[in-house]
Amino acid sequence: MVFHLAIMAWIALEGMRFHARHGVYPAERVIGNEYIVDIRIRTGIAKASAKDDLAETINYETVYQVCALEMSQPRQLIETVVSS
Repeated sequence: MVFHLAIMAWIALEGMRFHARHGVYPAERVIGNEYIVDIRIRTGIAKASAKDDLAETINYETVYQVCALEMSQPRQLIETVVSS
């Protein structure tokens, strides 16, 4: 019988910088602002650590690309951006 422990860990990307055009005011939508984004994801790591396989874990590059895509779509409220 093989037991796999449910090993949990935090995956974090901190300090991602984006120039985005979020805001209510026209100037914010034209000029834009700099944003620093931190994201933390809690995930199981048992399979990834046992197999040493990227396909079994959270790919940091994919997380970054999802954040970049969301930041590239102008929104009036930052609350909308983070809940997308």
